[in-house]
Amino acid sequence: MIGPSPDLNEWKIAAVGYPLWLWTDGTTNPAPVTDSVYDISVGLDAHLVKVVFDMGDGHKVACTDVSREWTADVAAGAESPSCGYRYPKPSLPRGSYTVTANAVWAIDWNVNGTTGTIPFYQSATTKIPVGELQVLVR
Repeated sequence: MIGPSPDLNEWKIAAVGYPLWLWTDGTTNPAPVTDSVYDISVGLDAHLVKVVFDMGDGHKVACTDVSREWTADVAAGAESPSCGYRYPKPSLPRGSYTVTANAVWAIDWNVNGTTGTIPFYQSATTKIPVGELQVLVR
């Protein structure tokens, strides 16, 4: 997720240089799962390692804490305390930047005392128009 959303301003864009907050929806640390069948005991415990945001402009942001989401209560222009980005250049008039969030998970497993870790990857994309705002002083 990206906030503040461009839909909240009259221009419907994210502004160059304005701090954006990056976060994920959903749980990043689900409860462990165990089960037994006959004499086989299996346990799984997944946790989010990091999220790498490909910002669509050639820059990437890697974050290990993606739990702090932007809300309307956040002061205007406030930096994210955990994961954020400022676009240095506009995407407009050519279009929008495609932002891809690549989540890296580690799934720890245990089968009758034998253990290991399985990496798991998830991706999601969104588009964000980024433009420049200028002020004319007379």
